Amino acid sequence: MPMVLVDPSSHQQVIYQGTYSKVYAVRTDGMIVWEQPTGLNAPVPIPVGENAMLYHVLGINYVARADAIVLVTGNGKLVALDRRTGKPLLAAPFDLPGEKAVAAPNPVKTLPLALQALIEAQVAPLWGGAPAGWSINNMIQLLLGGEMEVANSFAVDTRSGRLYIAATAPDGVDGALDGVSKSAPSMVSIS
Repeated sequence: MPMVLVDPSSHQQVIYQGTYSKVYAVRTDGMIVWEQPTGLNAPVPIPVGENAMLYHVLGINYVARADAIVLVTGNGKLVALDRRTGKPLLAAPFDLPGEKAVAAPNPVKTLPLALQALIEAQVAPLWGGAPAGWSINNMIQLLLGGEMEVANSFAVDTRSGRLYIAATAPDGVDGALDGVSKSAPSMVSIS
């Protein structure tokens, strides 16, 4: 989802939009204010199915105390950029400490394929379209956080500038070093 802020210098609205590999600041008249690589590189082509959401920007936010644009991805990467210039505020994208979650059970496996297709056709436009190969089960996986490290947007405390991100726990917290987190999500707080 894009975010719109008023530029304090020009008093014009600026739209900020992030992808896995780039963040853009564009005025409402179409003029590009800045375009900045995130320092993240998704595989080409991006995997089909639920793994596509690992390379999706789940939220873009504004941290007023740092005058920063911040985004978080499904695979737990955090990027912070100066709002005015687009210059990175971190030496490299920050990697949250969790691992991808275990896949949730497939709640639609008993639905007839025709009904699944009908549901997908109705829901996909609400999500702004869906990656190639997506199904209603993939959408439910996203909602339940299955196979993702971060499956939702995040919050900023406007007084402290602290970020709150619901993310999975690090691998091993669940008692097994197996590349997935079976633990309930933990709250990551970054100052």
